[in-house]
Amino acid sequence: MINRSTHVAEARTDARADARVDAGATVRSWAPVFWRLAIFAVWAAIVALAEFHHQFWRDEVRALSLALNADTLFSIPAAVHGEGHPVLWYLLLRVSYDIFGTKAVLPLLNLLIAAAAVIIFLWRAPFPLWWKALFVFSAIVAYEYSVISRNYSIVMLLMFVYAAVYTVPRRSPLWLVLILFFLTQTHVIATLLVPFYLFIWFSDWWSARKTGPKDRLFWIILASFVSSAGMLAAFATVFPTNNDLVLQAFPDDGRILHAIGSAILDPGHFYCEPPASEQSPYCWTGPLRLGDAARTVLLYLMVASLAVRPPLLLSALGGLWGTVLFFQLVYMGYYRHQAIWIIFLITLYWIEFAARGQALQIRPSIKSRLLLSSFYEAFALFLVINLGIGKVYIDTVHEISKSRALADLLQTSTDLHNAIILPEPEQIAEAIPYYVDNDIYLLREGKFGKFATWSSRTSKLDLTPHDILATARSLKEETGRPVLIVLQWPVIETELNQLREFATPPLWRFSYDGEDAREFLAATRKLPLGPKAILEDFDVYLLQ
Repeated sequence: MINRSTHVAEARTDARADARVDAGATVRSWAPVFWRLAIFAVWAAIVALAEFHHQFWRDEVRALSLALNADTLFSIPAAVHGEGHPVLWYLLLRVSYDIFGTKAVLPLLNLLIAAAAVIIFLWRAPFPLWWKALFVFSAIVAYEYSVISRNYSIVMLLMFVYAAVYTVPRRSPLWLVLILFFLTQTHVIATLLVPFYLFIWFSDWWSARKTGPKDRLFWIILASFVSSAGMLAAFATVFPTNNDLVLQAFPDDGRILHAIGSAILDPGHFYCEPPASEQSPYCWTGPLRLGDAARTVLLYLMVASLAVRPPLLLSALGGLWGTVLFFQLVYMGYYRHQAIWIIFLITLYWIEFAARGQALQIRPSIKSRLLLSSFYEAFALFLVINLGIGKVYIDTVHEISKSRALADLLQTSTDLHNAIILPEPEQIAEAIPYYVDNDIYLLREGKFGKFATWSSRTSKLDLTPHDILATARSLKEETGRPVLIVLQWPVIETELNQLREFATPPLWRFSYDGEDAREFLAATRKLPLGPKAILEDFDVYLLQ
């Protein structure tokens, strides 16, 4: 009897112990999911707060205006020809607008794409949770590719999808082909990086050809042809451009050689946010500012550990040098442009981390330690000095553009609700159509429209306040509607013979002397629009 009772007690004790073990295992298995959800929820809250306060500016709204200006979905490639971007973002905007019928698709579509990218990264990337959190709260994900509604979020999503598909044990090569094609239609810089993905794919096939590669060579050849077709389509959409006023002059041999040298020896000079002051020797990098040499060292440290797998190292260096050449010879790169290579580099580490798997945590080799050191330290430092909270704070506390303030004035004023807007320069009014549908007259091009064309062939290069007044009076006389003159340039009384000149782009010149200023100020009334905006600031004058 005693033995039986003892056995029963022991059985109950074992059962309770097993239950505690099962409960502990369950908690541990749910912990990563909980933290992923927590990171995503905090990211979503930060982005939602910033988006609520965000004023759209011209580069965001211009894409929507171009997409809606096309007669049909199929005419979008022709409508956006020469704009500088492939067609995918415009197509998505037009389809979304045709379905929902609201301009709110601009931020909502971008937020949906960014959220999908964050979810894939948090759940599929083979990185530790703390590093994932650091990236999610960096300026790239917390602001540039989420709050700012442009085509960059698609680049991030497709690159992450490509890395996730590429690293699964039993992948579908057809998906890789399709993803690379769509990636060529997102951004010119992303298009230039696609050949490196193909190079890595071929290198992996070559290394595994004797042991049995994951994919047949046929799929790599097919991907090369399809991607090449996508690249040709992208460049045919981008070039030639009618916006010749914003193009850099074709470089000579000396400039090209200098650009190549700078790309190799000083890439850090081109991988930063341009400074607020041109006299500043440093670029804007949040609370921590680094000189060119320090940023160059940091970039090469971020890449260095990929030496454990030469095709990845060559792709990372090729992408870095190629983007720096692009920034010198085509157009200057802001952080949103530079971040495309950062995302690309993350996917290269994704591929390598996934290939090594558990070996990185269990008795890592010297090569694995090198990989972890460069990735965790140098890359983490780069993300720390570019945290997104600073940009979110600025966008939340300060006005980025006065477009919404002007729209509020138009909507609340019974006298101005149907006013014609006459902007100088023309692009300063490109964000206004998101908020109101008032007619905009593009004086330099002599037509009504919602976006500027920076063409030396079809636009008037020189303007004065007298020209603006003459056009404004003509519009008011013909339509009987009030005319609001929107000026980026300050008009102040000066000495009669003192000439003031402004220009943007370089050949769109605006000038006046003291007599022009007096005439303009006497014929108009300046309307209050609140505090100065950081990015798009302008004054509004009502023609009397």
